[in-house]
Amino acid sequence: FDAAPQPAAATAGTLVSLATFARQVGAPLGEVGLGGPAARRELEDATPARALERYAEAGRRSGLLSPELADGLERRWRVFQAHAAALAAYRPAAYPGPVLLLEAERVLLGDVQAEDLQAEKHRAAAFWRPLLGDRLRVETVPGDHFTILHGAPEDGAARVASLLHRRLRGTGTALVGGVESSPGKYS
Repeated sequence: FDAAPQPAAATAGTLVSLATFARQVGAPLGEVGLGGPAARRELEDATPARALERYAEAGRRSGLLSPELADGLERRWRVFQAHAAALAAYRPAAYPGPVLLLEAERVLLGDVQAEDLQAEKHRAAAFWRPLLGDRLRVETVPGDHFTILHGAPEDGAARVASLLHRRLRGTGTALVGGVESSPGKYS
């Protein structure tokens, strides 16, 4: 679950959708050799099927996509597109309880220009604040969207767990067997 709807992948052109997908697969376009202007133009002009095929070829050649992963990309792409469409259609409503938003310290640049970096960094909080008001608490955690649970214990999952534990302890909510439980909920 992302902090704020990001409909770009569902409504954007092939290049933006593929770039987002490639980051999620763990083999960004630039790292498989498709980051240059000529390759980007080729992908932008291609049909989604051809762009995905080109990405799979480049991924195999670069060694970043195993043959098994490259062979399964079409199914993953369909799932990604379905998720992007659902996210684009999602319209959040106000929520009465407290919310902890974990904001990644580093922004994945992608197509974000340097002057837009600060706005992008705080985009999720700006999206949710009108819906949640003072019930929104924002904590910055080391890493980017894909790496916040990695790294040294004090920086990764343990930091996230500590923030969640402190927040839940302060609201009278506890985690029981990994499931959120309020007093009396399961009695």
